[in-house]
Amino acid sequence: MSAPTTTTAAAPSPTNAGGTSANRPHPSPTDPATTRVIDATSPDATSPNGTGTADPAAAPPAPGEVDVHEALDVPAFRRLLRPDRLRWSAGELRDLTRSTALDLAAPLLRLARYVPAQRWWARLALTEGVEVWLLTWMPGQGTEPHDHGGAAGSFTVLAGEVREDYRYPRGPVRAATRRVGDALGFGAGRAHQVRNTGARDAVTVHAYSPPLVPTREYRSLADIPDRIAALPAPARRSTASEEPSRSPGVLAPAPLRAVHASVLGK
Repeated sequence: MSAPTTTTAAAPSPTNAGGTSANRPHPSPTDPATTRVIDATSPDATSPNGTGTADPAAAPPAPGEVDVHEALDVPAFRRLLRPDRLRWSAGELRDLTRSTALDLAAPLLRLARYVPAQRWWARLALTEGVEVWLLTWMPGQGTEPHDHGGAAGSFTVLAGEVREDYRYPRGPVRAATRRVGDALGFGAGRAHQVRNTGARDAVTVHAYSPPLVPTREYRSLADIPDRIAALPAPARRSTASEEPSRSPGVLAPAPLRAVHASVLGK
């Protein structure tokens, strides 16, 4: 299976320093009976903070619905996801990634794969209010400078360590090494770049709210504007009672229920 097609943002102009990049995770429309593999080897999967293709038909689940990766479909994880919560604060996202990494460390590490060609990622869960991802970083792998399009976010380091360079509008560029157990949450007005500058593989758990919001990439963190504007999130999927019929040929995204493809281990 091929790697995602890279979407290159246009060169930023002086009045618009960030080019919009479709690099948020968007499942593709497919036959609901077909198993979907939402990971870094899927041509229609996209990373929470790296470029890739995106499907404009993607949408969060309907209220109360939860899509959970098969490897993490346990009551403890479902309780953490709070499908009734439609918007998560930075602090709530931090607690979510910290608890996920702490309580589910063993299945997360079994699920993790390491791909020399690029960072590897797998979506763990999606609700109307939040998305949760597992990422791995081999030495030298990292993201471009980017913001999260107005979404709040968080990540917790499960294994290894990563360097984060970050900046708030009109502020200085700062740097920190995030080590095992470190968890942070951040709001919309922040841009960063994450890289594995160490000698060991790293694993991180990420969450974003609202889900499926596009991100913007920059040439450098020095190029972020004085105000990071919000990008629109997709509308949620309608329930059957709200949408009695669909246009021909339009299918809802399938739930995340597949164990990842064996090609990751080849």
